[in-house]
Amino acid sequence: MEDSELDPSELGTHKYWMEAYAKEISNFEHNGDPGDVWFGEESAIRVIDWICGCGIDKNTAIIDLGCGNGYTLSELAKEGFTNLLGVDYCTEAITLAEKVTKREFPELKYQLWESNPRPWTQKAGSLPTAPLGRHGN
Repeated sequence: MEDSELDPSELGTHKYWMEAYAKEISNFEHNGDPGDVWFGEESAIRVIDWICGCGIDKNTAIIDLGCGNGYTLSELAKEGFTNLLGVDYCTEAITLAEKVTKREFPELKYQLWESNPRPWTQKAGSLPTAPLGRHGN
């Protein structure tokens, strides 16, 4: 069997997520709909249950990479976790998460992942970096 590459998916584009989350922000503002749990609520609940069952201190730092609408963080906050940070590379996702969670969990923090737009500018032999940027409030 010959190896072949898969066709690219629009789900892998920043533009797709910007547009998807812009729609979800509008839906939340007009209808109170917090948006989708993109990988399924059942999967998120399994992760949350696993974290809760680990026996870690409730103040242990937890970062949700690709936090989307903040669902996982808000569920962890309901379980008593206090040191939570959501990170996403899509400004619209961060905006939605802040809007959805601010009333019930104002202590949740979010940051925008600002990837290096020109990785070819890195020095030879060094790894590309993508610093966490502060998201405006």
